[in-house]
Amino acid sequence: MLGRTDKLKINEKLAGWGVEAASYCVASLSLAQQQTLAQWCGKAMAKLMRDRRRVTHKNLSLCFPELSEADLNKLIEATFIANAIGVFESTKVWWRKSEVISDRVRVEGKENLERALAKGKGVLLLGGHFSVLDVAAPMLAEVCDYGFMYRSNDNPIVDQRIQYGREAYADAAFSKRQVKDMIKYLRKGGVVWYACDQDFGRYSDVFASFFNVPVACVSMPSKIARRTGAEVLFISQCKSAEGNYILNVSDPAPAFGENEQKDAQWWNDCLEKSIKRYPEQYLWMHKRFKTRPPGVAAIYSRSRS
Repeated sequence: MLGRTDKLKINEKLAGWGVEAASYCVASLSLAQQQTLAQWCGKAMAKLMRDRRRVTHKNLSLCFPELSEADLNKLIEATFIANAIGVFESTKVWWRKSEVISDRVRVEGKENLERALAKGKGVLLLGGHFSVLDVAAPMLAEVCDYGFMYRSNDNPIVDQRIQYGREAYADAAFSKRQVKDMIKYLRKGGVVWYACDQDFGRYSDVFASFFNVPVACVSMPSKIARRTGAEVLFISQCKSAEGNYILNVSDPAPAFGENEQKDAQWWNDCLEKSIKRYPEQYLWMHKRFKTRPPGVAAIYSRSRS
């Protein structure tokens, strides 16, 4: 008879294979078909995923206090739809069918990256979790060879599929346990993409202002810059109303690595500016404000996950 652990492993594999099959089917759809399906799924998720909707509502009400409740609810639904579209379109990257996307890519600030690369010191691209998720992989590959920092998916089968798709476009991949390898890569003049905008709990060691709300950040980007001498830029990606994919590269950060709090504020300012372009295309479902400054009340106390 199977024990509890064995049953959990079997269920995990079944779930992973289910996602694998579903992602392949979705990847085979046209972009127009994906968008139609994502519209339906996004609206359904906005109603059914109550905890995630609560988190999204709290985040958006904090960051956009000027919105009426009606406008807030519209933005919440638009956020779920945009993120569903992002996931669906990312399946084309996972299954290496992204050729239909490449014709729609526009790069803004390419000269900033080229100037940074010309210095030969390595480039650290700080970014955020936008709904144009893995679609950014082939977008960046159009500009340069690069490596990326990643956080493994809890399901090993799903994680393998995502990494397989990403690594088709990237030169290297680094987990949180491979920071030393990433530093070596940067010192050799490499480019690393690092989305550091999530709440890392006890690893957060500095606070910055994000939409006028204190937000916990990690000082790891500052430490990496100090140890490598890499040029630091901010990179964001979005999808325009016309259906084009836009990759934007900022000007280099001033004196990055000298002051961890100022560094965190700089990339949060860049993130905020990018979000304001298409507010619904950010991953508002995650608990960005989970870690609070000492003495400040919790924000998500009603939410379980």
